[in-house]
Amino acid sequence: TAATYFETALAKDPTSVSALVGLGIARYRLGAYTEADRALTDALAQTPDLPVAHLYLGLSALRRGQDDVADAQFVRFSSFGMSPRLSAYIDRTMRLLHTVPASEELRAYMADGIADQAAWAGEVTEAWNAANYARATWYSAPTTYYVVRSCRCR
Repeated sequence: TAATYFETALAKDPTSVSALVGLGIARYRLGAYTEADRALTDALAQTPDLPVAHLYLGLSALRRGQDDVADAQFVRFSSFGMSPRLSAYIDRTMRLLHTVPASEELRAYMADGIADQAAWAGEVTEAWNAANYARATWYSAPTTYYVVRSCRCR
C-alpha cells in the first residue's frame, strides 16, 4: 500500500517531509485519522508552511467532529492563497456544518467534497502553469542569425 511505501521511505530518512506528508495523506485515506494527524504534524514541525498538510489536518478534524480545529486548519490553508472557488466551497461547507447536526456520513461527504475541489483546483493550476510555461518557451525560443562574411552576388 501507499502507507507501507512511505513508512519504508521514512525508515531510510526519518526527516523526509515529503514522506511524512505522503504517509499522512495515505493514513487519512485509510481512515486512520490519529496516525494521519501525527505524520502531518511531524511534517509541519519541520516545515510549517505546507498547505497540503493543513488541508489534510482540517479534513481529518472535520471527519472526527472537531469543527474548531477544522476551521483553524482551513483558515491556515487558505492563508497560502488558493482558488476563489475552493475558498468559497470550504466556507460554504463550514457554514453549513455549523447550522445542522452532521452525521458521520455527512461529514465524510463534506470532507470528500473539499478534497475533490482541492484536487480540481490543483489540476487547473498545473494546466495553467504548463500553458504559461509553453507560451514563455515559445516567446524565448533561441534564434539563430547567420552573418554573411562576403557576398559575391551581382
